[in-house]
Amino acid sequence: MKTSPLSSFALLIAAFASPVWATSTLSVGDQRGNARAILEASGELNNLPYTLSWHEFANAAPLLEAMRAGSIDAGSVGDAPLTFAVAAGLDAKGILATRYAGNAIIVKKGSPIHSVRELAGKRIATVKGSSGHNLALQALQKAGVDPKEVNFVFTTPAEATLVLDQGGVDAVSTWEPYVSFATHQSGAEILADGKAYPALNYLVASNVAISSKQSELADFTQRLTRARSLGRAASGSLCGFDRQAAAYSTGCGVGEGEA
Repeated sequence: MKTSPLSSFALLIAAFASPVWATSTLSVGDQRGNARAILEASGELNNLPYTLSWHEFANAAPLLEAMRAGSIDAGSVGDAPLTFAVAAGLDAKGILATRYAGNAIIVKKGSPIHSVRELAGKRIATVKGSSGHNLALQALQKAGVDPKEVNFVFTTPAEATLVLDQGGVDAVSTWEPYVSFATHQSGAEILADGKAYPALNYLVASNVAISSKQSELADFTQRLTRARSLGRAASGSLCGFDRQAAAYSTGCGVGEGEA
């Protein structure tokens, strides 16, 4: 993931003077191994004073729904799906915000489409209400293309890249690790990415968890922040360092050279 820290909210300051660790479990939702991979690779999951239970989701919508149902305490999502979920009544708050540049609009290798403007009249696969969807809307607007001029095909992130390979759509607007899967495995080409359209990624926690697991959330957030800083400081792989690439390949089901 390509991130940089913005802020950690008041929650992170509280409870560290003399935290009392109960025999507790912090249930965290993750999208295709992202947060877990970087934490494992950095060693930040060592010596946890509480139990960490991971739950993997294909994208933000089911993760946030699980949080709404009380199945998980926290999880990382993009700004667009979080906005929709909060508007729909999600009882949760963002406790850490980071800039995220891992979104991209991709086209098939050898595609005649070489600019966002050329997407007018074409089919774009994405996840409805996702950060990928938001990127597509932003890029189209900047290119002077009315979103009504394109045909959005709403599907899952994995199916979107598969349909692109099969020629069912002309472009896909998605995020990591799906961008790298497509570029490394199929030679997909990037039309626009998060470098030009940075988004925000949030670690979100339910208000129930914020109230009952404040120390655990504060500790987890600090570990995630340190892991991401280490990933940015290092070099040599998409995720920042070689050990993270190995963890990414385990978590995401790709070869180490593709992580």
